[in-house]
Amino acid sequence: MKIMMRQLYYLFAPIMCFPVLLSLMTGSLFQISVIIGTAENFIWLLE
Repeated sequence: MKIMMRQLYYLFAPIMCFPVLLSLMTGSLFQISVIIGTAENFIWLLE
């Protein structure tokens, strides 16, 4: 049972981390675009 749970963890951990990493990357890139002054091109991401 313990081995099966570990296999499920290894399967689902990357899937669960992907949305967090994607949000982190896109949020950081949007903030950089705000600083640069090109946020108008990426405002569709917030809609």
